[in-house]
Amino acid sequence: MKGNLFIKIVLVVLGCVWAALGVWARNVYVHGHVADADQDEKVIISPYGNDIRIIEPIVMDVVNGEFNGNIESTDTVAMELIFYSQYQSGCWINHIIFTDSDTITINFPNGIDEDEEILGGCYNTRYQEDHTDIEEMEYSNSHANPLSAFYLEKKVKRLIQNWDGTENSKSIPHELITALEFNNDVIPNHPSIIHANQGLKSIIYKKEGTKLPNFSVVDLDGIEHYFYDLIKGKYIFLDLWASWCGPCRRHSVAMIPVYEKFKDQGFQVIAVARESENTKAMEKAMEQDGYPWASYVDLNDAHRVWAEFGVDSQGGFLWLLDSKGEILLVNPTADEVEIFLENHINQEEGN
Repeated sequence: MKGNLFIKIVLVVLGCVWAALGVWARNVYVHGHVADADQDEKVIISPYGNDIRIIEPIVMDVVNGEFNGNIESTDTVAMELIFYSQYQSGCWINHIIFTDSDTITINFPNGIDEDEEILGGCYNTRYQEDHTDIEEMEYSNSHANPLSAFYLEKKVKRLIQNWDGTENSKSIPHELITALEFNNDVIPNHPSIIHANQGLKSIIYKKEGTKLPNFSVVDLDGIEHYFYDLIKGKYIFLDLWASWCGPCRRHSVAMIPVYEKFKDQGFQVIAVARESENTKAMEKAMEQDGYPWASYVDLNDAHRVWAEFGVDSQGGFLWLLDSKGEILLVNPTADEVEIFLENHINQEEGN
């Protein structure tokens, strides 16, 4: 009995090591049971952090309370599973699974609004245990594997979302830095570690005085342009928006009277839309909203503009810049831009 137990432990450990190295789990079969599911229910599965509005996810139909399908994965990564009906309502629960087993079974015995039970994979077993943020950081400071990588990516995403430039958000936790350094030494090419590194790097773009890096986008004719080649004015309003993002479009519409007021005094709007498949929805939104400026596009995240600036989980973001690309205001309202321009342009004219 002891010998069999020892063999089982060794096999589990080896499985976790192989999964961590990305040489075991390639084609993962997912099978699920859902109690009291609607007839037209579906599950949506995508790598953790992917924006399914831009990057097409895996979709599985729920038939007679069951769903199944395959996930192709060259690395052991965290995947998000959400239910289509919840996604349509705008309020959903993210269920995390790891692709570290040939077969993963996911049960929802109490329906889609309750916790799941996951069978298959050592990281799935570990993740289902109760754990606090502190325990996750402690784990990530002593382990370098797909689970620690996921914890770090999640922590960085939360840090970015709460980063507002105030005194409460001007420092990166020391334990996060040390854990990321440890994981960088062991698994530097894991997708979650790459995303975490990119996220920390992007935080500087939420600080006034930082110069934005150059980047490329295309116009509606498919011609590529570099951001700094587009700058013609003294003050640049960089508007990252999307046709499917209601708040983005409201911010853009609110900027129209500010643009009309200051366009002859060196104020310029450079808009970049984040779209998928084609620009039809973008062009329709531009016509409906009446933007008086040209808009460029990052189609299917081909230019990774949103990822570069750490806003890939958002529809859009806004900056007011000077002619050298240095940040003057971060995510300002139209009123804040108008007040800034009035003060600075009047001061310039007074001199």
